[in-house]
Amino acid sequence: MTAHDEEIAFLRARPEHEAEILDLLAAALAWEEGPSGQELHRWKHRENPFGASAEWVAVAGGRVVGYRAFQRWELDRGGTRIPVARAVDAATRPEYRGRGVFTNLTLRALDALRADGIEFVFSTPNSQSRPGHLKMGWQVVGRLPVSARVRSLPRLARMITTRGDDRATSRSVEAMRAPQALAETTSVRELLSRLPKDSRLHTPRSVEYLQWRYRPDSLGYHAVTAGDGVSDGLAVFRTRHRGSMVAASICELLVPAATPDATGTLLRAVRKTRGIDDVLRLSGTDVRRGFIRLPGRGPVLTWRGVRAVDMPDVRRWNLEFGDVELF
Repeated sequence: MTAHDEEIAFLRARPEHEAEILDLLAAALAWEEGPSGQELHRWKHRENPFGASAEWVAVAGGRVVGYRAFQRWELDRGGTRIPVARAVDAATRPEYRGRGVFTNLTLRALDALRADGIEFVFSTPNSQSRPGHLKMGWQVVGRLPVSARVRSLPRLARMITTRGDDRATSRSVEAMRAPQALAETTSVRELLSRLPKDSRLHTPRSVEYLQWRYRPDSLGYHAVTAGDGVSDGLAVFRTRHRGSMVAASICELLVPAATPDATGTLLRAVRKTRGIDDVLRLSGTDVRRGFIRLPGRGPVLTWRGVRAVDMPDVRRWNLEFGDVELF
């Protein structure tokens, strides 16, 4: 019996499926051998403070042939918490592609999320996967603007035309690791209590969220502080190759409401970090701080209503790279 003749069952993932899921993802995502992929998977889908992910599998011939996961998340709008989800991992064994595995897993997961009270799903799919999402009811919210602070105009031109390859940089970056900065729980809590109010959709920051989100050492998050320490302002960033250059993407920029100038202090500290060539932000042009918007660049935000029916306008979102990057 060939793969095209086998009956496929679609069901919620169970603990006994984990080993096969990890094997499937290792092949699809080209994980390196060793425990890091398994540890990252459990951190991502089991230890998330917003809750365990909604995971579904396709089973044929007694083995897992497809996988789909939606990561639970929360967004805050003017003090109101909204239960949402991020569309994240998906994989299908090559011999079972073209049989609707991805579509069936996705639609079943969405039904389960609706029953769990999820309002909507958001994601930033690439150009290859976006058409498939749009066929299943996703809508394009808009392109999130990306701006860059570079050392010269020729370098800016190269950045506009050069895509990042998402490889972790081997260049030494002389900055503290993010988990080290976030381990100062009292200072982090004080900083969070001093953040400005925001009426746009954003991820609510808590000590628990930040310590979870930037914990994996394998993802290489670094941090700089403003003033006398974490409580005066904190920037978390991650480095990426862009051709021969190394760019720091700002994942978090946490600045007390009373000291907005700390924004410039933090961005300068990132830019001056040894090993960093350029700095990227999810924002528009900011001439005062030397950031210029990169035309036609930036992740495309998509939305799929689950219980909600009205898609928020792109201007009503306030997201950082830490909210949308794939990890």
